Amino acid sequence: GGDDAAAHEGMAHQFMNETDAFFRQRKEPCDDDIINQGLNTALDDRRLRINTGGPVFDVEEPDLARASCISVVAELASVLHPAWLAQRCFSLAQLASDALKLESSRPVRRAAAALCRELYCGVLREFKMASDGDDRGDGVELLLAVEMVKWGEDNLHSVLLQCVAAGDVDWGIKTTVEVQTRLHDPATVARCQEALNARKMCHDLGVFGVAALVLHRKEGEDSNPAVQAIKWRLKGGSKESSEDETITIMKGLIINTDELKLE
Repeated sequence: GGDDAAAHEGMAHQFMNETDAFFRQRKEPCDDDIINQGLNTALDDRRLRINTGGPVFDVEEPDLARASCISVVAELASVLHPAWLAQRCFSLAQLASDALKLESSRPVRRAAAALCRELYCGVLREFKMASDGDDRGDGVELLLAVEMVKWGEDNLHSVLLQCVAAGDVDWGIKTTVEVQTRLHDPATVARCQEALNARKMCHDLGVFGVAALVLHRKEGEDSNPAVQAIKWRLKGGSKESSEDETITIMKGLIINTDELKLE
């Protein structure tokens, strides 16, 4: 129930703080026996932590599993064609944004920051392919950039800025989210900064500006029945009707689809 979830989060927070304190704080014992015993214990603890290479406690395993899934997605995004990313842009961008905004787990937030970086790098790759004319029949038309603008990439930009500025870190004892504490994580900040750098390059190149214009034009075309009728004809509309020379789309408007002009 709720008590079990609170206890789980409380233990995870305690382990996190103890691990952080273990590496940051050094207390000098004053007795020789305590010194020897303390050194041996400290060496054993450090050896255990270094050899395991990560979390020691079971409560951190679910976070690692979720972070691994997001990391796999980020790695795939770094190598797949931008057109593929465009088809799934809404899901990927929402995943990255929600993880950065709502998660307190450092591994999960690191993976989400990496996914943000790969999305912006995908926009840069798409722009380079379009600039070089290297579509090779894949139809590179800034599809990913348009989908990012349509989703609202400025929201993702704000989330990244807040993370870099440590505006979402809980510095005091009282946390902003009950039974959750966000500690400052340099790895997450570094990946968010890399994402912001890639985003700045996109902005300086005018990619998102062009994408916004393309999106505006596309939305206008989608709401224009004349344009839709022409597209229907160009795609090979049915010719069974005796009126296949023309398509009447509204009262008083007739389009000659063979000559592509209004009459």
